[in-house]
Amino acid sequence: GEDCKVLVRDQFIGTYVGTEQCTTGDDSYTVTIVANSDNVKVTMTNIYNDNYTAIGTVTGDNTISFNGSQSGATFSGTGTITGSQLKLNYTISDGVLTNTCEFIGNK
Repeated sequence: GEDCKVLVRDQFIGTYVGTEQCTTGDDSYTVTIVANSDNVKVTMTNIYNDNYTAIGTVTGDNTISFNGSQSGATFSGTGTITGSQLKLNYTISDGVLTNTCEFIGNK
Protein backbone atom coordinates (compact mmCIF):
# COMPACT_ATOMS: atom_id res chain seq x y z
CA GLY A 1 0.00 0.00 0.00
CA GLU A 2 0.90 3.68 0.01
CA ASP A 3 2.57 3.70 3.43
CA CYS A 4 3.72 0.06 3.32
CA LYS A 5 1.41 -0.94 6.19
CA VAL A 6 -1.01 -2.97 4.05
CA LEU A 7 0.17 -5.41 1.40
CA VAL A 8 -1.38 -4.77 -2.02
CA ARG A 9 -2.05 -8.50 -2.35
CA ASP A 10 -4.32 -8.48 0.74
CA GLN A 11 -7.22 -7.00 -1.25
CA PHE A 12 -7.29 -10.17 -3.39
CA ILE A 13 -7.61 -12.57 -0.44
CA GLY A 14 -11.05 -14.12 -0.11
CA THR A 15 -13.56 -16.53 -1.57
CA TYR A 16 -15.24 -15.44 -4.79
CA VAL A 17 -18.53 -16.90 -6.00
CA GLY A 18 -19.08 -16.28 -9.67
CA THR A 19 -19.70 -17.35 -13.21
CA GLU A 20 -17.34 -18.14 -16.03
CA GLN A 21 -17.78 -17.81 -19.75
CA CYS A 22 -15.34 -19.65 -22.00
CA THR A 23 -14.95 -20.11 -25.73
CA THR A 24 -16.20 -23.64 -25.02
CA GLY A 25 -18.61 -23.87 -22.09
CA ASP A 26 -19.88 -21.79 -19.19
CA ASP A 27 -19.86 -22.61 -15.48
CA SER A 28 -20.68 -21.27 -12.02
CA TYR A 29 -18.25 -21.94 -9.19
CA THR A 30 -16.03 -20.57 -6.41
CA VAL A 31 -12.38 -19.44 -6.54
CA THR A 32 -10.45 -19.05 -3.28
CA ILE A 33 -7.40 -16.82 -2.93
CA VAL A 34 -5.11 -17.04 0.10
CA ALA A 35 -1.85 -15.39 1.12
CA ASN A 36 1.37 -16.94 -0.18
CA SER A 37 4.60 -17.01 1.84
CA ASP A 38 5.94 -14.40 -0.62
CA ASN A 39 4.47 -10.94 0.19
CA VAL A 40 3.79 -10.10 -3.46
CA LYS A 41 2.10 -13.42 -4.28
CA VAL A 42 -1.19 -15.21 -3.66
CA THR A 43 -2.26 -18.82 -4.05
CA MET A 44 -5.44 -19.29 -6.09
CA THR A 45 -7.46 -22.52 -5.90
CA ASN A 46 -10.20 -24.10 -8.01
CA ILE A 47 -9.22 -22.41 -11.27
CA TYR A 48 -11.46 -23.66 -14.13
CA ASN A 49 -13.68 -25.32 -11.49
CA ASP A 50 -11.29 -28.25 -11.72
CA ASN A 51 -9.41 -27.79 -8.44
CA TYR A 52 -6.41 -26.36 -10.30
CA THR A 53 -4.04 -24.21 -8.23
CA ALA A 54 -2.19 -21.17 -9.55
CA ILE A 55 0.34 -18.77 -8.07
CA GLY A 56 -0.55 -15.13 -8.67
CA THR A 57 1.95 -12.27 -8.58
CA VAL A 58 0.87 -8.68 -7.90
CA THR A 59 1.65 -6.59 -10.99
CA GLY A 60 -0.07 -3.31 -10.06
CA ASP A 61 -2.35 -1.61 -7.55
CA ASN A 62 -5.26 -3.93 -8.41
CA THR A 63 -3.85 -6.48 -10.85
CA ILE A 64 -2.17 -9.88 -10.73
CA SER A 65 -0.76 -12.29 -13.25
CA PHE A 66 -0.99 -16.02 -12.65
CA ASN A 67 -0.04 -19.36 -14.12
CA GLY A 68 0.07 -23.01 -13.28
CA SER A 69 0.39 -26.51 -14.62
CA GLN A 70 -1.49 -29.46 -13.21
CA SER A 71 -2.87 -32.82 -14.36
CA GLY A 72 -1.68 -32.26 -17.95
CA ALA A 73 -3.25 -28.81 -18.21
CA THR A 74 -1.36 -25.52 -18.37
CA PHE A 75 -3.02 -22.18 -17.73
CA SER A 76 -2.06 -18.52 -17.45
CA GLY A 77 -3.77 -15.19 -17.30
CA THR A 78 -4.41 -11.97 -15.44
CA GLY A 79 -6.74 -10.85 -12.68
CA THR A 80 -8.20 -7.51 -11.66
CA ILE A 81 -9.94 -6.57 -8.42
CA THR A 82 -12.45 -3.72 -8.28
CA GLY A 83 -13.99 -3.36 -4.84
CA SER A 84 -15.14 -6.86 -3.97
CA GLN A 85 -15.33 -8.09 -7.60
CA LEU A 86 -12.62 -10.28 -9.07
CA LYS A 87 -12.21 -10.71 -12.82
CA LEU A 88 -9.90 -13.42 -14.18
CA ASN A 89 -9.04 -13.69 -17.87
CA TYR A 90 -6.99 -16.72 -18.84
CA THR A 91 -6.29 -19.47 -21.31
CA ILE A 92 -6.05 -23.15 -20.46
CA SER A 93 -4.71 -25.94 -22.64
CA ASP A 94 -4.38 -29.70 -22.34
CA GLY A 95 -1.90 -29.87 -25.21
CA VAL A 96 -4.61 -30.56 -27.78
CA LEU A 97 -7.39 -28.06 -27.08
CA THR A 98 -7.11 -24.49 -25.79
CA ASN A 99 -9.96 -22.67 -24.06
CA THR A 100 -10.13 -18.94 -23.31
CA CYS A 101 -12.14 -17.99 -20.20
CA GLU A 102 -13.36 -15.05 -18.15
CA PHE A 103 -14.41 -15.62 -14.53
CA ILE A 104 -16.22 -12.84 -12.66
CA GLY A 105 -16.88 -13.38 -8.96
CA ASN A 106 -17.76 -11.46 -5.82
CA LYS A 107 -16.58 -12.00 -2.26
